[in-house]
Amino acid sequence: MMGSVKSQWVFWCFLTKFTRNSLTLLLSMVLLSDAVGATPRGTPLQIAQQPGTTSQDATRATAKPI
Repeated sequence: MMGSVKSQWVFWCFLTKFTRNSLTLLLSMVLLSDAVGATPRGTPLQIAQQPGTTSQDATRATAKPI
């Protein structure tokens, strides 16, 4: 009977360690993928660019009263 109790204790000890490590790994993967941005590798990243300033816009900006 003592062998059964000891094997149950070993099983539960292993199960709790395994569960804790699995949850830690899963949470780390989720947080890391969120922090990295999780962009798919097949799609290129596109960065929006602001339109360049023309000479007319620069003149208009300097002519405005403050």
